[in-house]
Amino acid sequence: MASGMTVKRYLLLAFVVVVSTYLLLSFMQTPPYHGPSISLPARELDHSYVPRRKLDIVIATYREDLHELSTHLTAISLLPNIASLDANIIVYTKDANASADSILDHVSADHIVHLPNRGREGGTYLTHIIENWDDLAEHTLFIQAEIHNFGHFQRRLLEYFVPETGMLSLGFGGITCNLTDCTDPWNWHDDAGHLPRMYEEIYERPAPAEALLLSYKGQFIVSGKRIRSLNRYYYEYLREILESNKSAYSGKKSGTSAGNAPRFGYTLERAWGLIFGCADGRIAVECPGYWHRKAGGEDVGSYDAWRSIV
Repeated sequence: MASGMTVKRYLLLAFVVVVSTYLLLSFMQTPPYHGPSISLPARELDHSYVPRRKLDIVIATYREDLHELSTHLTAISLLPNIASLDANIIVYTKDANASADSILDHVSADHIVHLPNRGREGGTYLTHIIENWDDLAEHTLFIQAEIHNFGHFQRRLLEYFVPETGMLSLGFGGITCNLTDCTDPWNWHDDAGHLPRMYEEIYERPAPAEALLLSYKGQFIVSGKRIRSLNRYYYEYLREILESNKSAYSGKKSGTSAGNAPRFGYTLERAWGLIFGCADGRIAVECPGYWHRKAGGEDVGSYDAWRSIV
């Protein structure tokens, strides 16, 4: 009897510790930013660009479970709005010991590309854009081998991806921050001021202190026309910040050399919507939950046709 009471006390103590820790962490997290929502200037898209393919799927891998990846790719390819696009699958691996044959044993890919292990998934995506500038697909789906919350990802892709899609984030959403002093609920802080600098470089105007929608998990789909709305050199510039040994932000800490977890990589993960002109704060306000159709498609992502007439 005494032993049973002791076990119950330990379980109760463990429960109290877990709940207390959760509440403490919740208290410590930065609250969401509730300032005025940003309205990004209209983007001049490259409507003259004529792609040869409907869809590329770009996968950033290292040493993940390729069997799970294969299962997810099959599920993606069977979606009604994806099945007819004859997706071209490119696997980028940063595992120097992974042969093309070993990858193809698990994944049905059209191309296997080896890259140095630096720059996180952002470096992979930038490299694909730069090296395929004149051969980008009509849309490119960028994912990591381990897709975060695949059920959410799959549902979002099915419900909101259409031929007119400009950019659609497929990670969790609804997180905004003050563009000029950005901090998110996980205590990440843009202490180097990259986001306002990127805004000013892209839009050639001062960055406003307004709510910017952040992107997460490095999974999104974007059109070739929207990618090419910026100069190729800008993507090369971003990759230089991310991967160059001369960059103060290519290592884990300021002043360290380029590595596989660069400081700027975490900023880039959150900045894809800003880069592609789909980070209006109102998207988070008007579409607080992505599990159901609460808003129109343009409120969830960006439409190229919609953006071009704003």
